[in-house]
Amino acid sequence: MYSVVFYGWYAGFHYNKSLLQRAGYSAPPKTWKDFEDAAIKISKLDPGRIYGYAMPLVWSPDFTSWMTEDFAISSIGHPYYNATVDKYQFADFSPYFEMLGRIRDAEAMFPGMESLSDDQQQAQFAAGNIGFLGGAGWNVGVLFDQFPFSGGDPGKPNDPNGWDYAPMPVMDPNNVYATPVSASVSVFVSAQVRNDKDKLNKVGDVLRLACGDEIQILMMSNGKNIPVRADINANELYECATLVGASGPKQFFHITIPMLGPVMQIILMLSVLGAMRIADVVIVMTNGQPGGTTNVAMTHILKLFFNFDPGGSRRQYGYGSALAIIMGVILAIMTIIYLKNSKRMKNAY
Repeated sequence: MYSVVFYGWYAGFHYNKSLLQRAGYSAPPKTWKDFEDAAIKISKLDPGRIYGYAMPLVWSPDFTSWMTEDFAISSIGHPYYNATVDKYQFADFSPYFEMLGRIRDAEAMFPGMESLSDDQQQAQFAAGNIGFLGGAGWNVGVLFDQFPFSGGDPGKPNDPNGWDYAPMPVMDPNNVYATPVSASVSVFVSAQVRNDKDKLNKVGDVLRLACGDEIQILMMSNGKNIPVRADINANELYECATLVGASGPKQFFHITIPMLGPVMQIILMLSVLGAMRIADVVIVMTNGQPGGTTNVAMTHILKLFFNFDPGGSRRQYGYGSALAIIMGVILAIMTIIYLKNSKRMKNAY
């Protein structure tokens, strides 16, 4: 059994040569600063129609991998997971995300990123509405075949109306790291063992080891990999807890309850708020009778203001106002507690 790399690609960006020249540039940007400035200048050529850059978020690999991690690696020196120190270092990519944020704030980012797909951004790029388009190397062929420019020969350097492909700019030209190449690998079994049952069984043992429960749970528990098997992925937290010796009650209080925490908070908050402000149902059904036993806080306050309780005393505005203020303070305190707990639980995840 052996593996073979049958193709690879690296991250870069396409650029509209005509828009780049109209913005005052004779060559594609080579630094993040130049890229940011060029994207903003291109968007000012025809505000509201032409944009400097696009980030399609419909297909998550575009944003989480190619357009962030792979584009910035040559400047950062490692992917999100830094194998050298054996931990994730997302914070190192902050300067890149800050640059994207400035492009967005300058209204140079193509709008509607949340609903923009890869094909849609390519079509907009081919229509001359986007100056820069990020993507993998194989997007060159996709653009050439599926989204050609309306005039000229797309992709040819001597065509001023076409597009071209360039390496991703870097943060510091004096501190550049190697650009990684993503590779697609297939597993092959030698024809010499095709009819050898014993060797085929050994091949199967190796594959079962790589995709089996123990190795995938071990890798997941150490933050090295996301299991490819759905059944492992759905239960990895409980499986990992079992491996480290956590009992059933500990798993319940440290895994189940925290996972249900956000939902339980919402249900509890809505229930309490609903109970404290309910009034119409009580008034219509019982009006607090018999003997005021079905009164709630809100109906009591309403009766003090409007005196619609049969046989009740005169209206007591001062007393009712005081109770309403107390009720508002209680609700405000509960809301603050809820928001603080929500933030704490969000940070915990």
